[in-house]
Amino acid sequence: MTKQDGFIAKVGPIKIGGGHRSGSPKKFAYPPERLAEFLNVDVNKITKIKEYCNKYSLLPPKMYSVGLGEAFKEEQQKLLRVYRNYKNNGSLNEEDLDVANSYLELTKPKILETTSKDLGKLGKYINAKTDLPENNERYLLKIFKSNSISTLWEDFVNQVLKKQKLSECINCGRFYLLESGHERKFCSEECGDAHRKRKTRAEKKT
Repeated sequence: MTKQDGFIAKVGPIKIGGGHRSGSPKKFAYPPERLAEFLNVDVNKITKIKEYCNKYSLLPPKMYSVGLGEAFKEEQQKLLRVYRNYKNNGSLNEEDLDVANSYLELTKPKILETTSKDLGKLGKYINAKTDLPENNERYLLKIFKSNSISTLWEDFVNQVLKKQKLSECINCGRFYLLESGHERKFCSEECGDAHRKRKTRAEKKT
């Protein structure tokens, strides 16, 4: 199995908007636009970083060693670099695959063998009912360990597998998600108009 095969296998069925399910079984805690919002955050404004982190409960891995601002900036630049490499080359190189896989590894489920009695104790600890008899009957438990950074990368991978639904506005540089069946180069009609007016003015000068 090649590295790319492993990369695809870890992602599984394509979905945009990762994280745990919230409320309705069909509703994900993280919306599809979360990835574009992450890439659009102005890292020179700590208030914008805090606003995004509070909105999506994001804790950059190095925030306690280098501070929230620097940790967020590092994660954003890493994802931006991989995104632009993919956009320019149409594929992910070995280095980028290693980076993406290192994050996807965090979402890989772990298998633990335990007893229904221990599961009952765990259920009481986290205030959840297991509906299992508290005896020593053994069970295999699949545990999913994830965080919002790893699921951001999962969303990015799904964008790659969907042949790049994520786009970057050629006028203002903001990221946005293309709607199904649509092709456009601008994040809004205003940006499209501004780009065309600027192009017209430049042509008149020549």
